[in-house]
Amino acid sequence: MDVVTLDDLPESRREALLWNRAWWMTYEDVDEWVRERAPYPCLRRKTGTWDAQAVRAVLGDDGRFHLVGPAGVLCSGGAFGRVTPLTDGKVLGTRLRHTARVTWVSDGTPLRAGTTLSRQRYKSGEAWFEKADVTWRVTLTDIERLPSLTRQVERCPGYLREWPPPPGTSPIAKIRAQLVEALGEACQACRSLPGVHVDHDHVTGLIRGLLCADCNTRVDNCPHPQGCLFASYLAAPPAADLELTYPGYRKVWATERAKIEFVGLDPYAHLR
Repeated sequence: MDVVTLDDLPESRREALLWNRAWWMTYEDVDEWVRERAPYPCLRRKTGTWDAQAVRAVLGDDGRFHLVGPAGVLCSGGAFGRVTPLTDGKVLGTRLRHTARVTWVSDGTPLRAGTTLSRQRYKSGEAWFEKADVTWRVTLTDIERLPSLTRQVERCPGYLREWPPPPGTSPIAKIRAQLVEALGEACQACRSLPGVHVDHDHVTGLIRGLLCADCNTRVDNCPHPQGCLFASYLAAPPAADLELTYPGYRKVWATERAKIEFVGLDPYAHLR
């Protein structure tokens, strides 16, 4: 396999990697970073299975709605495609074992016996906090709802970050609605989870598409010139033809002034 270097990347992506790491990495450091990571895929999980029309929110006897797809219950098995199969293919009566991490201000009161898998106490500022992995059992009912119409407080916390955002009137909510109408609800990189984040180029301000929480944190770190889902997404952003601009992106450069002075490069000069 040929060695991939920083110079093999398209100019815009090379500049983005250098800028994002300018505080603590030199050009040579970033080049070594690319060489080390290029042999490995950006995504090592199953992709291309999300079908927004086949996913619904089903009420459990714990008072929370749970995400259910054709293969089973998503929220009980964790994110990224691991699901709990439905009982005999039916939703009603399916029994689930759930785990979620909770954090609270510590007052010395112990949790009920049998509810904690792990527990940690830590201090932030002057306050003490505790966090624990809590388990509980859930039985699904026959009450269903569209996931996007389920309020945040009603959603199962075991899969919370991958629920589709509810409709809204904010500028970003309106843009997301445009993207869903034009491109669909699936993450436009991996296609295996719902697109919950409006992704944009931080220098140009142009919106690139909808991404799931996982892809949104990884896409700009792609070290591959081609042959990768992220590389393809960045080379031809799905939302490019819509020519949408991320709200408030012109204010970004002001927060980067110290970095601009340190690096001696101003990628935001076009905003002034």
